[in-house]
Amino acid sequence: MKKMRSISLFFASLVILFGNTAFGNAYYVVNNNPWSMSDDITAMNYVFGANWTQANYSTPAATIFSPGVDFVMLQGSDMNGNALADFLNANGPVIYNWINAGGHLFVNAASNDTVQTMSLHFEDYDATITNHIYSSAAHSLDPSHPIFNGPYVPVMLNYTGNYCSHGTVSGPGLTNLMYGNNVNEILLAYRTVGCGTLMIGAITFPYFWSPTTQARNLYYNIFMYGSALVPCAAPTGLLAGGITNYTANLSWSGSGLGSLYVLDQSPAAPVVQDTFTYNFVYMASNLQANTTYYFHVRSICCTDTSDWVTLPFTTVPLPPCKVPNPFYYSMDTITAPFAGTIAWDNDAPLYAWVLDNAAAVPQTPATITADTFAVLSSLAPHTHYYFHVRRICQPGDSSAWVVRDFTTPWPLGIADVNLPGHVTVDCGPNPAKDHVAVNIQGIMMPGASLVLTDMSGKLISNVEMSGKHTNIDISKLAPAVYLLKYKDSGNSMVMKIVKE
Repeated sequence: MKKMRSISLFFASLVILFGNTAFGNAYYVVNNNPWSMSDDITAMNYVFGANWTQANYSTPAATIFSPGVDFVMLQGSDMNGNALADFLNANGPVIYNWINAGGHLFVNAASNDTVQTMSLHFEDYDATITNHIYSSAAHSLDPSHPIFNGPYVPVMLNYTGNYCSHGTVSGPGLTNLMYGNNVNEILLAYRTVGCGTLMIGAITFPYFWSPTTQARNLYYNIFMYGSALVPCAAPTGLLAGGITNYTANLSWSGSGLGSLYVLDQSPAAPVVQDTFTYNFVYMASNLQANTTYYFHVRSICCTDTSDWVTLPFTTVPLPPCKVPNPFYYSMDTITAPFAGTIAWDNDAPLYAWVLDNAAAVPQTPATITADTFAVLSSLAPHTHYYFHVRRICQPGDSSAWVVRDFTTPWPLGIADVNLPGHVTVDCGPNPAKDHVAVNIQGIMMPGASLVLTDMSGKLISNVEMSGKHTNIDISKLAPAVYLLKYKDSGNSMVMKIVKE
């Protein structure tokens, strides 16, 4: 292989145009310039200016990989392969910790040395260069990647050479950038490691590539990209699954140290306090049914955060909020003030009820309760009431009102027996002089009748009931206490009537 003797005027013009665009301090580590060429030195000058130091594999790793150093190039090409392999084996933890803390490492080896493989031994994986695999071609795997798009141009996507590489690279988590004679021969790859980055390659110098000018531009772009701060990548693959009335399972793919997320009901970028998580899942609960939410998430990296990414989703609507089914089951008819209890079925978190004297939709404030009954007290005697109740299925979602009416009895009425059928009988006035009005509440069963007797049981009258209201004539009876008995096929009730 011939030594490259000069640098193109085109490349020199790019230096004037772009200047030194990388950051911080850097090290270039090599024992002997590969093939006696200075391509790496030229690249370091153009990318870092005077802010770099050349070292060799006898330099302590702690000196090279120190907190003040941002970029390190470890060159193992030509006859530097054995030295690089020994250096990597001896200093893996130091190198890993430095990258993980934010360092940027470019390891390259197109070795002519005897070593077969060289590896970076990280905590949970190895990044490996396998030597003595010669490729006469180099091809882009991603034409949109920055190394093929500047700042140094023009750049080709496909090259031939003698040779373009002396090996292949491999390892988990790598983004492959170039391949050789076939797509399985990866020549250059890249990955993030904690807060830092690793560029790993097995490529030769541009002198051995054709077209050479474009290859030089590509080579310097590789240095530029390998030493640059990588923008904090926004999360991808946002999904909302398992959506119910009140819950949703949110997931995404991310990078960096973790994610920040906000769940709200606005599509705008959030300004409220966000929540940090190491995971890429969030189980949202206590949501409202049939409501659109916006899940905002962004990556948090070592020095910055990504843009927000937003995923809208809508919770499942509830079935129509059904009206409750109230039923009357207890009424005190012995003493005044009267009291009673209304109960209803239990399948909603909250209920609202109103007691008034109108059948219309109530306008007065309702009592809100989680109970499935209402105790009604201090009721007036012989008064018609309307009990209104509705379900509150969730805030803003209530059923229609359902109403049940009842009339309280006269004060002296006595309900001795009230069998299932939910029929109540009240009569008045009581005491009375001429007649007693009888009112039936509920559903009358067949065979309904009213029987009036004196206290000894002597029959005075027997009236078959054809409706719920009737009058009993007592004008000809002597002043005394009488018994009025209501009876049907499901109920029996006896009341005392006082004749004045």
